[in-house]
Amino acid sequence: MVPTRRKVLPYITPEAVARHSKLVLLHVVDTPESMTSLNIPGSPAVPVSTSGAVKRTFTEETAAESYLAAQTQLLTGKGLEVDYVVQSGAPARLLSNTLRKMNVP
Repeated sequence: MVPTRRKVLPYITPEAVARHSKLVLLHVVDTPESMTSLNIPGSPAVPVSTSGAVKRTFTEETAAESYLAAQTQLLTGKGLEVDYVVQSGAPARLLSNTLRKMNVP
């Protein structure tokens, strides 16, 4: 997980309390894939995940889920409305999609 998460929460928490804002904690697990050819002339490469990558993704998702659940409980205890999301995939695309779904400009 990204270490900056611990650096950000102390700054955004008082701001969120002051503004009566809802916090959404988001962690995206990057899922690197290897591209391989089907050995058919003209065919595109296809993404392939190894069992090690799948295991690492699962482990990181589980750790992120536990961490964000604990932080949500802590922040809710301070009177904040908090949700959290853990997703796997391409971070930039998932962040953009999540913000769009939440109507965040």
